[in-house]
Amino acid sequence: MVVSGAGTHTWRYDHQGLRVYSSAGSTYWLRGALGEPVAMYGFDGSGISLEHWNLLGDGGEVIGRREGSTRYYYHTDHLGSTRAVVDGSGAVSEVYDYMPFGELMDGRSTTADLTREKFTGQPWDPEVSMYTMHWRRYVPWFGVFTSVDPMARLYPGHSPYNYALNNPLRFIDPDGKVARDIYFFNSSGSYTHKIEASGEHIGVIMNSNNSFALKFRFADPINDPFNLQRGVIDNIRIVRNSAIEDALGLSGVDDVSGSKLLYAWNESRGGQGRSSRMDFMITGESVSFDGESSGIFANTLYLTHTKSGSYAHNNHNCGNFLWGAAMKRLGINHSTASFGAHLDALKNEGEWDSEDDQRSIRLGYEYD
Repeated sequence: MVVSGAGTHTWRYDHQGLRVYSSAGSTYWLRGALGEPVAMYGFDGSGISLEHWNLLGDGGEVIGRREGSTRYYYHTDHLGSTRAVVDGSGAVSEVYDYMPFGELMDGRSTTADLTREKFTGQPWDPEVSMYTMHWRRYVPWFGVFTSVDPMARLYPGHSPYNYALNNPLRFIDPDGKVARDIYFFNSSGSYTHKIEASGEHIGVIMNSNNSFALKFRFADPINDPFNLQRGVIDNIRIVRNSAIEDALGLSGVDDVSGSKLLYAWNESRGGQGRSSRMDFMITGESVSFDGESSGIFANTLYLTHTKSGSYAHNNHNCGNFLWGAAMKRLGINHSTASFGAHLDALKNEGEWDSEDDQRSIRLGYEYD
């Protein structure tokens, strides 16, 4: 509950801590399985009616909305802040410019003000003049949150109320907990630079005009960012569905007539005269993952998109992703594949399969 000059406002949350109701306008949010805001509804006293559907990006972020038959698309900057809103014909309906900490600039922002997602793509609540950043409320003209940072122990030199380490031109704080490292790639897929902070790492691919194009997470959030900084990894490729199908075709999983579990056991391991058709570090050499060059390379991240969002995989985890997709194609359930990967790791490495290996296998099972 929040008390402001306009009265008292009540918000309600689901089990994930995500807001699903606001008493202002009797607004309800429909959320997807991963918490993404799918639609917004209003209650007029007689019934609930749809206000708009949200158009979602690869990472679950709101990139536009649909009101009736009209679509609106949000153009954002490098921080994810909405700078312009256009309709399906390309006509500009709203524009926004911001002060460094997110306050709208007088005379340089639209008066229509119909879009909620503004500064860093976070929802603006006009009834209380604050942003809702998941866990906390943010006041842009003061540049502070209204409650203490739950991760304040990680930043002993900063106020527990500060936003993005007091550096909003470089950092973002989308959930009100910790700032994140952002790794930037240009439109050609080459790694260019990073914005330093603490917390979960994400990657961003920019368009040729240096606008935000696509956001993703790392399947291995520890080693892959480190290897980007070391120069071991220097580019990213988007994995097309056609490339995945080519890899699965080379693996032979669509042509198995005998025991599929035995086939997976034999073809997933190299040596002893085996063809290793499900060892995708080998068969992937013949697959063109970006429509141009073929092969899986150690200096490259491979970007996939499934229902869990967009994830970048290193060369080994790209193989794990494809292996998971192949095991699913064979009709072998995920728990069996996961256990088999653990057994193989115990045999060859003396320890359980790593968390990132298992994550990439699971994401492979999400490929349809």
